[in-house]
Amino acid sequence: MAAEFDSYIVIADFTASAENELSIKTGDEILLLQSTAEGWSEGYVEADGRQGWFPTAYAKLNPKGRSEMIEEMNEVGQEIQKNQEDGERVEKQQGQQEAATGGAGGGGGSAGTLAAPVAAEGGRAGGSNTGSGTGGSAE
Repeated sequence: MAAEFDSYIVIADFTASAENELSIKTGDEILLLQSTAEGWSEGYVEADGRQGWFPTAYAKLNPKGRSEMIEEMNEVGQEIQKNQEDGERVEKQQGQQEAATGGAGGGGGSAGTLAAPVAAEGGRAGGSNTGSGTGGSAE
């Protein structure tokens, strides 16, 4: 129920004078169910389950507990940010490890090693082509 309604904090005591009214005391936390244009609000006190009408001016929006959904959204946002920061840190550490161990160079060396035989073959093929004239070009 708390996630569906705004939470209000009572800022002044109010004593009910009718059966449908809600007596409230300064500091009470109330879930606001509805309000009227005449300045009355229907509220629910979670602490003891009381419900009724009270003057809207006797309570103010609780900035700490507007709704559980906002808190959950903030927690999810913080988790996403932390995960992004962790991912960036891991990538940076991996890059540093590769640079320190020659991992990046080793990978480049492997590519260089693969390229070297191709170049050597091309050189040999070119040498053969040079010897045979246009026969190598036709291949």
